[in-house]
Amino acid sequence: MPLNLPKWLVRTDRGAQARTQRTRVSDQFEQDLREALGNLPYEVHSSLLLENFMALTVQPGETQGTLAREARRRVDFAIVASRSRTPAVAIMLTTRAYGRDRRQPPANPTETEAGVKNNSIVPVVHLNPRELKGAPAIAEALKPYL
Repeated sequence: MPLNLPKWLVRTDRGAQARTQRTRVSDQFEQDLREALGNLPYEVHSSLLLENFMALTVQPGETQGTLAREARRRVDFAIVASRSRTPAVAIMLTTRAYGRDRRQPPANPTETEAGVKNNSIVPVVHLNPRELKGAPAIAEALKPYL
């Protein structure tokens, strides 16, 4: 039986223009990040799950970090080497709130889509997108890790 909708429910006109400018802070940060890495051999992946790796966590404003084995961590952005498909830097935004993950880690560790090996050390950098405006500022903040 065909679905007949009342004519007042169906909108045929596209009155609103397509959104051309990114307005959210994280969207603008992603756009600036891609621009900052434009001529380097890296790709940017957003919202990536890394599993079974060594995390070198660097807090904002610090030059040293802590090294710890991570079973699973979701990062906001991962900068991945184009050829080897291994993550070079993982970025966590300080403007987001993260809940505690109550799930158990997998019994058999597997490689993720970014190709993290068991003994890989991935720097996890915490950045504030409100302080880093524009591609040059982001490139300067990531320079020690690339």
